[in-house]
Amino acid sequence: MQKRTAVAEGRYDARGFLRDYGVKTRDDVLPEAWAHDLGIEIIEADLEGASAQLIRLGDVARIVLPARVTESGARRFAIVHELYHFLKKHPSLSPTMLCKPKWQRSTGAREPQHVYEIGSNTFGSSVLLPDFLLRKRCEISPVSLDVPWQIAKEYDVSILASARRFVELSSERCAAVFSKGGVVQWSTRSTTFTRKIPDGRLLHPDSIAWDFHATGTLDERAQPVPARAWFDTSSNVDIIEHAICRPDYGTVLSLLWVPDAVGARVGMP
Repeated sequence: MQKRTAVAEGRYDARGFLRDYGVKTRDDVLPEAWAHDLGIEIIEADLEGASAQLIRLGDVARIVLPARVTESGARRFAIVHELYHFLKKHPSLSPTMLCKPKWQRSTGAREPQHVYEIGSNTFGSSVLLPDFLLRKRCEISPVSLDVPWQIAKEYDVSILASARRFVELSSERCAAVFSKGGVVQWSTRSTTFTRKIPDGRLLHPDSIAWDFHATGTLDERAQPVPARAWFDTSSNVDIIEHAICRPDYGTVLSLLWVPDAVGARVGMP
């Protein structure tokens, strides 16, 4: 039998976890209650540069959340992320497993720790945002950040988590791209958005995200941009970019959409 990828395994395990805990509605998504049920204590501490930490000493397990992280959505995601490390018994170099945002990690993409993080992130988004509750809501056109914002508020997750999940569940040609300092940190594409946007790509001056990098301000409205601003194409056509920024973090989230009338011209039939 072919071994599952970290993403496929995370999704598979999430379905089983949701089934085991009888999740049928949004009100059944209870990260802290799940941790308590598994005998895991949740505490706060000062963690430098970390999103969360799993501590295992003998039969005692604790999830440590940074005291500086007060956003409920970020805390919920961190709890479920660490729960997966616990459930899968992911090894670490010490009794603690320190989880950092992607752009702060030094681990190589092919090293085991990186694979564990991918699986835990996939599990976290799949559990907090179940596909059987959200798939129909993600089938909309035109595409913008409006529905991800609604989902983020209703399910108490970050807009980053809801935008990525929206893209995963949508059949439209769309992608969520997160950038910092004028550089793409990560991107998530729908199955129909067949052009890759690589990590480390410099933002194009024609993109809306570039405006924030260049001026510190951003027009947070969905608007057309040249397709070449985000991927290589010889076609002189526009796609739609809806971008929002976090000035305190210096980051931009862009949701890209390729309308049907443009798809074939940019190689996405």
